[in-house]
Amino acid sequence: MKLAMLFLAAMYLPAATIYHTRPTFEAALVSPTTITFEGVPPSGGQVYYGGSGLTISGVTINATNNNLYALSSTDPFTVAMNASLGTGAYMEGSYNSTCCGSGDTNFTLPAGILAFGIDFRSYNQQLGPDGITGSFRFHFLTTGGPIIVDKSASAVSFIGIVADNPILGVMVMPLGDNPNHSNFAQFLHFDNVTISNQAIQNSETPELSTFALTATALLIPRLSLLYSRKRNILFNGL
Repeated sequence: MKLAMLFLAAMYLPAATIYHTRPTFEAALVSPTTITFEGVPPSGGQVYYGGSGLTISGVTINATNNNLYALSSTDPFTVAMNASLGTGAYMEGSYNSTCCGSGDTNFTLPAGILAFGIDFRSYNQQLGPDGITGSFRFHFLTTGGPIIVDKSASAVSFIGIVADNPILGVMVMPLGDNPNHSNFAQFLHFDNVTISNQAIQNSETPELSTFALTATALLIPRLSLLYSRKRNILFNGL
């Protein structure tokens, strides 16, 4: 009886493939759009969006603690703090701070989006990016329910998702750095946001997180609350 209930619960879990490399992710997409943020901040400067957010290519980005900046890699502050995310423009989102709390960076997507990918890294305001492993929680809200992935990054990293159901939005929560310093502010830096409303089904071998999602579906009963963490956390060990 219990086994039957578990399989019945698995039928209602949202399904998706999680990618950890951009080339593999993009190979599964049809006509993707990538937002590079070039031209958003002036060369050598920055733009502060606060609580108003930024809408570009149909994607609306905001930060719950009003920490949303478009930055240039040649901005004097960026250069002084070694904060650049490669060359050109990039974005800084919410932080997790020992002094000032934490917030989320939210992406509201156009209708019908089935794929979302993003380059990101953790930046520690006191220590810079070097040697810092920062953890983030990605909430992918689909019409079939939420999918939650925790991922750490010690350098520029990537995460992408291709979902069976449309993705309504993505919330990124900084969880802290490792080691967890007594005085730190961990920021989300991100660039190259890719979206697509078409994907090539079964064109790639599913990555580790997909199998983790399947295992989770078989082992964890479906709960009634929409944001129940036990429904679909992917333990991908990354």
